[in-house]
Amino acid sequence: MQRQVLGQVMLLSICVCQARGAQDANSLQEAILEGKPNLNVRVRGEFVDMDTAGIEETWAFTERLRLGYGSKSFRGFSFYADLEDIRAFDDDRYNAVPGGPLNKALVADPEDTELNQAYLKYQRDKVSVIGGRQRIILDDARFVGNVGWRQNEQTYDAASIKLGLPFGLAGQYSYLWDINRIFGPSADLDWDSDSHLFNVTGACPILGTFTGFVYLLDFDNSVANSSDTYGVRYTRQVDLHEDRFLTPILSYARQVDSGGNTTDYQADYYLAELGLTQTDLGRIGAGYEVLGSDNGTAAGSFRTPLATGHAKNGWADLFLTTPAAGLQDIYVFASTPFPCGAVGKVIYHWFDSDAGDLSWGEEIDALLSKSLNDNLSVLFKFAYFSGDGSLSDVSKFWMQGEFKIN
Repeated sequence: MQRQVLGQVMLLSICVCQARGAQDANSLQEAILEGKPNLNVRVRGEFVDMDTAGIEETWAFTERLRLGYGSKSFRGFSFYADLEDIRAFDDDRYNAVPGGPLNKALVADPEDTELNQAYLKYQRDKVSVIGGRQRIILDDARFVGNVGWRQNEQTYDAASIKLGLPFGLAGQYSYLWDINRIFGPSADLDWDSDSHLFNVTGACPILGTFTGFVYLLDFDNSVANSSDTYGVRYTRQVDLHEDRFLTPILSYARQVDSGGNTTDYQADYYLAELGLTQTDLGRIGAGYEVLGSDNGTAAGSFRTPLATGHAKNGWADLFLTTPAAGLQDIYVFASTPFPCGAVGKVIYHWFDSDAGDLSWGEEIDALLSKSLNDNLSVLFKFAYFSGDGSLSDVSKFWMQGEFKIN
């Protein structure tokens, strides 16, 4: 309750102080009628083959339609809303939500129709305030993201404030009261929240970009994911030549239990990555990421429940929830442009535990994508996880076409 009151007081104070600016020249009628519609249609086929007894080869053919409209600004105020409808060509061929058919692999693209986003925004000078259902992506979405890979993205019923601060700093605060998860409203798996997100970033042309963050998560109906996380992140582009540069990334965070979480734990997160980019040739690099464990105790591992997890630790999605023994991920990657405007990427992972001496397995991921024009793109994607010991082999393959107007 103290957190909730603190967040509401901060939001009210900043809104009152900042919502006094010069009026826009537009009329309200013009702002509404001359807004911008957008359309997104995404069709996907996903194949899953798991070397697990009782689970059959699984196919999911799905289509997502997203229709939205955003007004122009009037006196600093604007609104945006979009609707989302997801349909399956045959929803009996896959398991769409946790707890579904046990003989099918989970492909988290359930049929549903929902209000995806709907918010009111105020923006003036260095202040932006958004209230309502919204998309939130912080940094590289390692801790907070929209899970945009899935057909039904993750959105937040929230109030957010973005501020331009002194000394070139930029800050964002969000209070979250509901997490609209990827399983859709019909699954009744959304989380009731009393959570706060703080993120401050400062960029220096010589030293790079530094970010400090505090994420205080409290979920009434998912207490195992309630935690407090405090961390820092550093990125930089080091020019080696006019068409060649290095991109180091470093990050550290400490996480402890919070709210109604009954597990008393503390765990650490580490990331070190180095990439080398050559213009017109592509990018190569390597990284080491650790999601720690409190001595391997059950439910005592570093968790990232709001992250865009598919983009991290392998596209086979074996580690969306960190094992009790933690996770070490050593990876190398390469991406390059191909003729006709196509882009390819390959990533190889070696997975081990953080506590104990366990080997989880290895994974190779590959992607080929191409934009056919400004509105249409196609993608082919593959993941193969080779399990070691307790984890089974998993193969996944995707074919996707996307059409958008925005």
